[in-house]
Amino acid sequence: YGLPLGAYGVYEPAGVAGAVDDAGRAARVRAQAQHFLDVTRDAGTTLPPVLDFELARGPALHNLDAAARWVDVVAAGMGREPMLYTGPAFFSGLMSMAGMAAAPAVARLARCPVWLAHYGRPPAAGPSVPAPWRERGWTLWQASGDAPRAGQRERAWAHLPGRPGAAVDVDYFRGTVAELVALARPMLDNPARMGGP
Repeated sequence: YGLPLGAYGVYEPAGVAGAVDDAGRAARVRAQAQHFLDVTRDAGTTLPPVLDFELARGPALHNLDAAARWVDVVAAGMGREPMLYTGPAFFSGLMSMAGMAAAPAVARLARCPVWLAHYGRPPAAGPSVPAPWRERGWTLWQASGDAPRAGQRERAWAHLPGRPGAAVDVDYFRGTVAELVALARPMLDNPARMGGP
C-alpha cells in the first residue's frame, strides 16, 4: 500500500474568539474546516484527517465547541472520522475549566481516534491519556518533537542517526502494521476520494 499519507489542520482560535456570538464563532470554525477540506480533499491522503487542537483563546467551552464543530464539518466533507491531535494536559485543562457544559463537545471529540503529544516519557510508559480516551486508548503518540529544554534529559530516540543535535518528531502507532493499513483503508478502498480514478 505504500507510505500512509495524512494531513492535519491547526485550529486557529484567534479568529474564532473574535466573533461576538455563537453563530459568528460557528461560521468562523466552518470556514477553517472548509479551507482544510478545499486544500486536502484531493491530496491523496490515506490516513484520517487530523485536527491539531493545541491552541485556545477565550472561554474553554468555546474552544471545545469549536473543535467539535470542526470535526463535524470535516467528517461530513471527507466521509470519515477525523483524528484529534492534542496534548493531555491541554485537553484535560480545557475540560476542567469548561465543566459539565462541555459534555456534548467532549463526547463528540471522544469519538475521534486520538494522537497525543506528550514528550519526555519513556516509550514503555506511553503518554498520559485524557479521560475521554482512557478506555479506548491512544492511536498515535508523539513522544518527542523538540530538542530537550534546560533540565530535561537527552532522548536518544529523538535525533537523526549520526546527528545528535538535529531533533526530529518521534511518533508511535499503537497497533500492528495490519491495523495501520486498516486505519488508512477507507481511503484506499475509495480512490475517488483521494483524487484518483
